Amino acid sequence: MAITALATSNTTIGPAQYADMSQILTARFKVDSPNDLRPSAGSSRTVSVSSGAGFAGGTRIRSTGTETISCDSQSSGSRWDAIVIRIDWSSATQRLAVVKGTSSTVPVNTSSAPNTAQINRIPGVLYDALVCVVQVNAGSTTVANLTDYRTWGGDGGPLRVTDAALSSPSLLDARPGTWIATDQGKLTKRLDDDGVWRSVGTQSNPWKLWTPTLRFYGTGVPNGTSGGTVAGLGNGGSASGRYRIVDGLLDGYIYVQPGSTGATYGDGPMTVDLPMACASWQEDTWSMGHLFTFGYGGDGNYDWHAELLVKKGWNRGQMFTNARIDDARLWPYQCQRPNGGPGSGTPFIANGYPVGTWTFHVTYPVDV
Repeated sequence: MAITALATSNTTIGPAQYADMSQILTARFKVDSPNDLRPSAGSSRTVSVSSGAGFAGGTRIRSTGTETISCDSQSSGSRWDAIVIRIDWSSATQRLAVVKGTSSTVPVNTSSAPNTAQINRIPGVLYDALVCVVQVNAGSTTVANLTDYRTWGGDGGPLRVTDAALSSPSLLDARPGTWIATDQGKLTKRLDDDGVWRSVGTQSNPWKLWTPTLRFYGTGVPNGTSGGTVAGLGNGGSASGRYRIVDGLLDGYIYVQPGSTGATYGDGPMTVDLPMACASWQEDTWSMGHLFTFGYGGDGNYDWHAELLVKKGWNRGQMFTNARIDDARLWPYQCQRPNGGPGSGTPFIANGYPVGTWTFHVTYPVDV
């Protein structure tokens, strides 16, 4: 018979069957609260797990005191180790265990045969509830970079994890369709059917901040990722940026205002720093903006159309604007040509420099 059903008439539900059945009901590993089974690093490469309770692989787990375990030393370089609560149905035991990894990750076993050298995810047979991952460095008596991978969640709400865990979610034990958030709504991600964790927008996922730093390049050509000289905003200048990621699309706002005096925009083309790189599959994108030039010599204040070029892999956008008030064509913005002096910039300001306030609404795809 190809179709089976547990918990029907005349069927036996044992520990292994219950563990299998419960997998669809909730997260495979979840603690009762952020304070339950909390990991912390100690001396002599030890990791302690506090008292508390949770659910793991179809079992109710509870620790009445702090448990401690040690990681082996490392002869050279570094490696990542996983600290797990290992539940073994064959021996009816549960204990802390260390799973040694490599310099880049810790192996995960999802086959039907247990492998104690890896993180096992076989409910009803051998399940390793991942508490945290730590880095073991050669010559060090303490572990480093502890990343807490416990999950928790309230009634009706999405699962929660630490910021660090959701920044590197590949080791989380989750099914496609899982939504996980961090406390205070700093980040929300969804595991899609292609195995990729993607940032998604929710009402509790607020805008994030970054600093949109301006850079000028002299006679060089901006490559979108490096080089250039940081421009000074002068006396009273300010720069702010806010963004969010919704289904793989970055949506953001840039505001850069130079001071009334003292801005040093240098010469040659200019870029502005972005919070994330453009997706590797998108060749070019353009985001619309505005430039209002004021002061810094010249014959008046003017409004200019502006656009921001962002290419694949770029984490900086190159600024473009009109060459002259009577020319609608877009040219790379520059405060002045290299060694050109006043009146040589783009846009053209007679006997002055095109220094002013930039605003952009940036939107482009990202790899998440």
